[in-house]
Amino acid sequence: MRRGFIFKFTRILAVLSAAVAIFLLLVNLKPKAERQAPVATGLLVEAIPVRAEPVDMVIEAYGTVQARETLRLVAEVPGRIVKIDPVFREGNRVKRGKNILIIDPRSYQLEVEKRKVQINQVQADLRRLEQEVRNIKARIEIAQPDVVLAKADFLRLKTLSGKNVIAQTTLDKAEQSWHCRVDGETTTIRANFGKADPNAELTEINVRESLFMPEISGLKYISVDGFDFAHAAANWAPPVLELQTGAVGPRMGKHWVIENCTITHARCVGIILGQAPGVDYSDIDAYGDHVIRNNVIRRCGQAGIAGQKGATRSVISGNFIEETNYRREFGGWETAAIKFHNSVDTVIRGNLIRGVFHQKQGAFGIWMDFGNQGTRITRNVIYNTQAATVFLEMNHGPILVDNNVLIGQPMRSNSEATVFAHNLFVDCPYDYSPDVGRRSQYFEPHTTRAVGRKTGTAQDDKWFNNIFVRRGLDRVKTASGYASDYNVFLEGAAKSSFGDRHSVVTPHVTRLAVEDHPRGATITFSIDAAPLSVNGPRVDAELVGVFPTVGQTLEDRHGRPIAVTTDINGKKHRRPMAGPLADLKQGVNTIVWSMD
Repeated sequence: MRRGFIFKFTRILAVLSAAVAIFLLLVNLKPKAERQAPVATGLLVEAIPVRAEPVDMVIEAYGTVQARETLRLVAEVPGRIVKIDPVFREGNRVKRGKNILIIDPRSYQLEVEKRKVQINQVQADLRRLEQEVRNIKARIEIAQPDVVLAKADFLRLKTLSGKNVIAQTTLDKAEQSWHCRVDGETTTIRANFGKADPNAELTEINVRESLFMPEISGLKYISVDGFDFAHAAANWAPPVLELQTGAVGPRMGKHWVIENCTITHARCVGIILGQAPGVDYSDIDAYGDHVIRNNVIRRCGQAGIAGQKGATRSVISGNFIEETNYRREFGGWETAAIKFHNSVDTVIRGNLIRGVFHQKQGAFGIWMDFGNQGTRITRNVIYNTQAATVFLEMNHGPILVDNNVLIGQPMRSNSEATVFAHNLFVDCPYDYSPDVGRRSQYFEPHTTRAVGRKTGTAQDDKWFNNIFVRRGLDRVKTASGYASDYNVFLEGAAKSSFGDRHSVVTPHVTRLAVEDHPRGATITFSIDAAPLSVNGPRVDAELVGVFPTVGQTLEDRHGRPIAVTTDINGKKHRRPMAGPLADLKQGVNTIVWSMD
């Protein structure tokens, strides 16, 4: 063990000795430093000429700057800011009269227009009340002679008591009333001519029921062109009669053309397309296919054009129908300018209808009453009706109502599968009242073969690309298959609760006006830019689909799909526009209907 210790110590001592020897060797071998004399060097300088010039003094300081005058800007009306002028920034100068902020004007503009509409309504009510006052005064003047007549009646009745003589009471009370008594040899007419003297004036006695109508049913290919017909004496023509008569009619014939005629003062119906015995109604090729065009039909007591079944596959176009039931002598549910029952594939196009009056019921512009199928009502102008502009009663579709101008009274319906497209509705809301107490028939498409019956229940009605003024769709209750979009609602009209996602509502006042002409009318209205922004779809069979009740879409009589591609004037749409004008523009628009 001692021997190991000595070995380790000796090894350490040897290493230290070697290190010391190396150190001394390195010290002795270090080179010696050489001394060098210092070298003098010059300073680098830049010489600049000195000249006198102004010098800006910059002083940095900290503080708060306050304006001499402070203004508090407050808008006169509240609302959302929609635009801020770029000049309105801190430190900028603003010129006098500069619009620096714009507040969304729609809310208060809408309120202003609402008040204007209310003022217009109050003014209209005032005019109506004034007219009622004038009417009451006129009635008083008319009633005063009745007092005298009542006394005369009493004396007359006393004289005629117990005698087989007809009293003239009613004749004395009402001008233009009459009574006829016929015996074996003599016809006696008692009439009240008012102030006219029948011995001095021309007196005409009409006894002819019809003026141009066959004695047999089913005649074909008859053309009636350019006649003047007046004072036919046909009786009331409801659909329950086996033979419906009027001033002119085909008596369930086929391929008649009645055109360019004037038909006035028909006691009941002007042109009758009604049913008649001897015809197989289940054979659609046995009757109908008529063209009734460019006629003036005026002052008919019940209807201008009417009938059951006979209007099937017919075109009613370009007719001017006015002052229906002008004497207001008839009540009952048959009064309309145009009225059809149980017609198939009928087109009512481009007619002007105005002045339809009633005693109690009726007085519609166009009345499609009970079981009509495949109807198209297009490019018509209807106003001044005492009841609905159009009444769709108990039909199961499809019905296409497009490019019409309907003013003043509602669209009334208890039908289904009706498509409204490109119409101008003015004060003309949609009034739907279901009828579950009756059942009307529907047919195999484009035939008169009935396949079922159904109640009048709301279903599958649709509204696209229409303009509504003052009255809209807000009161329409949704139903199965209802759809509404891409419409324009103006002047307080409101959109539906079940659609109209892409529709536009604007308070713009249209200032719509109707000017009557002897053989036509001019309608003017204005719009703002909003309706032009609506990009609606083309209304066609593909858009609306097949209606489930009848298994049919929008089709013509041959089963070909219908597309609405033209406007009220027949002008082609470059793109679908809301309303009946393809060239609708901002500002004043004009629609002219004329027979001249």
